[in-house]
Amino acid sequence: MRGATKVACRNRTFEGEVPIATPSIDRRSFLASSSVSVLAIAIGGCGVSSSIDARQEQALLQMAQHLYPHEGLASSEFKASIAALVSSVRSDPQLAERVGQGITALDKQAGGDWLRAAGPRQAEALASLEQSSFFTEVQTKVRVELYNRPAAWEIIGYEGPSVEYGGYLERGYDDIDWLPEK
Repeated sequence: MRGATKVACRNRTFEGEVPIATPSIDRRSFLASSSVSVLAIAIGGCGVSSSIDARQEQALLQMAQHLYPHEGLASSEFKASIAALVSSVRSDPQLAERVGQGITALDKQAGGDWLRAAGPRQAEALASLEQSSFFTEVQTKVRVELYNRPAAWEIIGYEGPSVEYGGYLERGYDDIDWLPEK
């Protein structure tokens, strides 16, 4: 359909015959397709969403405590350190699958439920998976998150960053009293 019209568009004026688009979809089709889209968004079909259950979170927490066994470090610090990992698992389906498979492998290596196995049996099961990508990813993420927490610094004897104090050279770098002096 054409019509002689004067059309203004982005500070420009066009004169003459302007093509007028006719919709190629009727109202019923539009409403049907838009309701399906809204439903897909509501269910989460348009976003990436993976799940991790409470048992898997508990297994990751227990794994973190085995990997970094600091006496005196509160369980809440370990929980906070795995929070980033849990968040990554929820947004990355491949990571969620690796974590699920890794925890299943831990159960298998422990001869049943890894969480209920005795400490030494849990450690053996972990050791058998040291070369897996699951183990490496959990170990790396927990290490970074745990040791970036000031509460952990005090437990392990780290005084924190020293750049604002001029570095370590003048702040105990050479305080080695157990070596004989030359």
